[in-house]
Amino acid sequence: WVETHYQLISDVYNHFEDPGANSYKKVQILAERILRVSEKHSDGLLAAVQLATDKVYSHIKALHVGLLCEALGHRAGLSSSQRLSLIAAGLTHDLGMWQMQEQLRTRQEPLTDEQWTHIRSHPQRGSQLLKKAGVLNSDWLQTVEQHHERLNGSGYPRGLAGDKICQAARIVAVADTFAAMVRSRGDRDQRMPKEAMRDLFLSRGE
Repeated sequence: WVETHYQLISDVYNHFEDPGANSYKKVQILAERILRVSEKHSDGLLAAVQLATDKVYSHIKALHVGLLCEALGHRAGLSSSQRLSLIAAGLTHDLGMWQMQEQLRTRQEPLTDEQWTHIRSHPQRGSQLLKKAGVLNSDWLQTVEQHHERLNGSGYPRGLAGDKICQAARIVAVADTFAAMVRSRGDRDQRMPKEAMRDLFLSRGE
């Protein structure tokens, strides 16, 4: 399942800006499949996607975040329709910078000012790409725009804080952070899942 749907999300990302690719509809289909299959196999899928270390970072991480969003959304008591929007946002949260992610993953040196600017604007750019592709779901778009905002106001791009950040964006933020921490990056080693969970817990309120 992970291999098949990794190929699907890869195709979506590689052709998202192509006219007539129906990319956002493929994301919706994938979100529906995640919702259905997670009812019986959530833990197994999360384990399998975490063990898939030979994939393109941005694509496998997007799939991981989508699966985590379903688990977290279900635990939070969200309805099926709310979780579908949440999963879709999780699958596309880094759409605005995915081509840069592999470069960032293997870097050893500090980020340049240009890279920082690109990173800090990617939530808005991702939302714009989704709109251009035909996404009208305001919850999906808002979640992508806000997924790097932080409860204490230290996030970007708008520095929102607390309840000004929608619940779905707060869930994606947790899923995104965890999925990144359990994968290696040029400037740090990957964390064990329990270590990532500990760090997330200690950062509550942030």
